[in-house]
Amino acid sequence: LHTTAPALTSLDLSVSGGPNDLSHKTTSSLLPLLQCPTLRRLNVRNNASITPALLVPFVKDPRSVGRFSLQDMVTFGVNPGLVTDAVVHAYAAARCRTETTLSLHGAYAFTHLPSTSALTRCVLQEVYIGGTNVRDLSPLSALVQLRRLECCDDKGNAAPIASVAPLAQCTSLQRLGLRRC
Repeated sequence: LHTTAPALTSLDLSVSGGPNDLSHKTTSSLLPLLQCPTLRRLNVRNNASITPALLVPFVKDPRSVGRFSLQDMVTFGVNPGLVTDAVVHAYAAARCRTETTLSLHGAYAFTHLPSTSALTRCVLQEVYIGGTNVRDLSPLSALVQLRRLECCDDKGNAAPIASVAPLAQCTSLQRLGLRRC
């Protein structure tokens, strides 16, 4: 995917199944897309050549910070099953000092929060994990500034939380959504 279209804001590489469908083309890297300075929406749904291994360097690259949020990627353009632990950990590491919200609603392949030591550097104030398979909230104990944690998404899909005891360290927590947990 080599393109440097300076005015490109949206790129759809999803599978349509039509005669002009380009999704059968193998994609070796998403990084060249970051050369398009105005690109903000990337749809790669159902594209078999897109893997977590391609997403990790894309979300880690400083050029993607501020342009692509993980929630927008899940909602508008990436199969939720591709948002694995490795993708989320790379995303959080690249943005830990800038993003105050981590929204993973519907990312059902996500099972483990980044480690406590990784979250210690983060400025996260809101975390949304509804529709994921996160059970252990203990890494969130590093987020003393955490104000909101939602464990159920708008569709009623709850994360299978084992215990809320680790949240005792989150002294700024104002809102806790445990519906259906």
